[in-house]
Amino acid sequence: MSNSRVTIYRLVIVVLSIILVFSLVQSPRTTQAASQTSGAQMLAVTVFDVESGSIANVNSTWTKLTDLATFTVNSSDSLVELIFTGRVFIANFTEPSSVAYFEMRVDGAASTIGTARASLSDLEEGQSVLVSFTGMFSGLSEGSHSASMWVRTAASTAFLAAVNPHNYESDVLIVKEHLPFGVTFLPMISR
Repeated sequence: MSNSRVTIYRLVIVVLSIILVFSLVQSPRTTQAASQTSGAQMLAVTVFDVESGSIANVNSTWTKLTDLATFTVNSSDSLVELIFTGRVFIANFTEPSSVAYFEMRVDGAASTIGTARASLSDLEEGQSVLVSFTGMFSGLSEGSHSASMWVRTAASTAFLAAVNPHNYESDVLIVKEHLPFGVTFLPMISR
């Protein structure tokens, strides 16, 4: 091969190497996290173990059964989603009551976006029934809030209502705070 051809090949290799280096430096790598799109929401998630809680008598008026967890809201513009996955229990119903309702609340107030409820019928009395239900809460101020479980019957009374009656380690409350764009938070693990 002539010297001029070798020089041209070397020059082409150098130019291609420079182009490759610049393209690698300027293009994102697949291992980098994608940037957040404008207007996208962030999510803060906390998982709480739910301890056993019970009350002896239930009637057709909403009654607080137990506190589930205390959580922190980072922005008053957030939408807070509570997900309870665990067991509920009614020992027995008196006639004519045939249904008990379990409802999650925040600071003693029911959700204004739908309901956050599960029901248990007289066919399930005396059984620890696994349920999973969700509640959405908006307008909560920044700071500490209390999630609780409330219970009532459709009519008449029931005896011994409980959440996580055997204190299973798998019963949880998941709190998801859907933060508005521009709000940041420090992730935290709560056990």
